[in-house]
Amino acid sequence: MLILVTPPGFEKFMEEFADPVPSFDSPPVPVTPADIQKLLVVAPKFGIEILPPSH
Repeated sequence: MLILVTPPGFEKFMEEFADPVPSFDSPPVPVTPADIQKLLVVAPKFGIEILPPSH
C-alpha cells in the first residue's frame, strides 16, 4: 500500500505515538485508556486535533 500525506511530518507522529508489532500478521492490540491519553498528549504537538465522540 502506498500512502501519501501532505504536508510531511505525519510519520514523526506515528513514530512517537505508535508501538511496533512483532510482525505484519500479528493480531490487533486492544486500545487502552493509557493509549488514548498518549494520543491526546502527542497529537497537538503535530497539529492534529482529536475530537471527542459525538454521542
